[in-house]
Amino acid sequence: MLRRGPGGGRGAPWGGGGGGSLGGGTADGGRYGGARVHAGGDRWFAWGGGNARRTGDYRSPLGAVDGSRTAMDQGEAGFGLRGGRAWLSAGRRGGRAWLSAGVRLDDSEYGVPLAGMLHGAEEEEETVNVAMERRQVRTDFGFHDLGDIFESAAFTIRYSEFAQDEIEQEGDGPPELETHHDNRSLVFRGELEKSRGRLQGRVGAWANLREFTSAGPEALAPDTRHTALAAFALGEFRASNRISVLLATRIENNAYDANDRPEPGEPDDDDEEEEEEGEEQGEEFEPPAVVDREFLGNSASAGIRLDLSAESALVGTATVSTRAPALEELYNFGLDAGIQAFEIGNPQLETERSRGFDLGLRHDTDDFAGSAGVFWYDIAGFTYGAASGGRGGVTVISTEQADARHLGLEVDGLLRLGSADLTASASWVDAKFPGLGQHAPRIPPLNGQVKLDVPIGGFRIAPRLRWADRMDRLYAGETPTNGYAVVDVTLSWLRLAGNATHHVSLVGHNLTDTVYRHHTSVIKDVAPQVGRGVRISYSIRFF
Repeated sequence: MLRRGPGGGRGAPWGGGGGGSLGGGTADGGRYGGARVHAGGDRWFAWGGGNARRTGDYRSPLGAVDGSRTAMDQGEAGFGLRGGRAWLSAGRRGGRAWLSAGVRLDDSEYGVPLAGMLHGAEEEEETVNVAMERRQVRTDFGFHDLGDIFESAAFTIRYSEFAQDEIEQEGDGPPELETHHDNRSLVFRGELEKSRGRLQGRVGAWANLREFTSAGPEALAPDTRHTALAAFALGEFRASNRISVLLATRIENNAYDANDRPEPGEPDDDDEEEEEEGEEQGEEFEPPAVVDREFLGNSASAGIRLDLSAESALVGTATVSTRAPALEELYNFGLDAGIQAFEIGNPQLETERSRGFDLGLRHDTDDFAGSAGVFWYDIAGFTYGAASGGRGGVTVISTEQADARHLGLEVDGLLRLGSADLTASASWVDAKFPGLGQHAPRIPPLNGQVKLDVPIGGFRIAPRLRWADRMDRLYAGETPTNGYAVVDVTLSWLRLAGNATHHVSLVGHNLTDTVYRHHTSVIKDVAPQVGRGVRISYSIRFF
């Protein structure tokens, strides 16, 4: 929809636009649709939209993966004002001030693939569904042309509620709530900005007040209040026409105030069988103690960009940083359907401390654009999940720390072949625990893709090859993952008609129906990636 005419602030013309899309796929029975509209004038603007998506159990080359269905709904709307010296907005700025407020709603439900394996279900079929709801309200406001000390100020206040239910059902029996999680979070961020000559600087503060609650027979963590406060500053200095220097620093405090661990529910027959099996195998685990923790950390970085020519630049960055443990890493204890493992947290974790260096070369001409970079990180107290046996046939993952070294490289390039484009990219990471003589777990192998995009009249055809090398640099208990090469092809058509664009896309993925697995997937050994399929979509945009 497009309208132009009188209206808006001071009688200025105003306009609007929007669009919609529909699509579906064969490999998972997927279908989706969505729409979005926006309108605005000289002093106001508004937007709204939503989308829905449904899929069934996806099909791998080895058969359907039970429990992999999904259902997702999302909607958002907002309104903003601008003018004078202030603004209230969700991201659009104008005049000397702006203000906006928006709300977003998300509802989703997904199945846990092969859920029966979690409890060793044999006689009856067991399903596990995870239902999630998110409600978010966000307000942005700011000011421009403030004077000599700072030129502008921008502030964000965001409140969100997130609820998650894990629901289990055996056969035709009634669904049972096993776990309920609630997260309530209030986030504030404020920034002040100033430019003077060759120097541009910014200072700010950030706060996150989070309330986490958990209930149910399989509750993972105790009720916890998490308070995070931070202050930061960054500046960019143009030393010459060829050299720019960037400096940044941040200090952050994280405090966890935890209640007693929730009492477990009455065990059912399956729970008792799992407990007995674990005891027979000598696998008994005690929940970690609940201890209040507080972490103070600071980070700093220095970067330099050297323009070697009009087409090439060398960019280097050195960093020292810290990361506080997450609530889940400290306190979790129990069966986590999301990763299909029994998690054991560690309340004695210390702050991760890392030193790192990145070096990259960038080049851009009419015929070629590309970059190549290497990175090295030395991380003291790297936090990871270590497989440490089993419990009732389910892998147990304990949260541990060890000094680690990460080394890697990334390359990408775009070669223009007349009207066609050839793109390629690749990445590689080697992560080790030198003191343990082992590799870090769940690190992706050497991987990349090559794509050729060829226009033919109003159509475009784009074959793509995705590939990965075999991964056998493993942590204890990991299994190797074979390499793969997967072929996809996209055929699209774009037409501009009046004030609208129409776009139709047909995607054929994994055309050779290759059995392939991602090494980082927690269920890779039992559920391969999606097999051969076709996705078709249509979208329209008004302006």
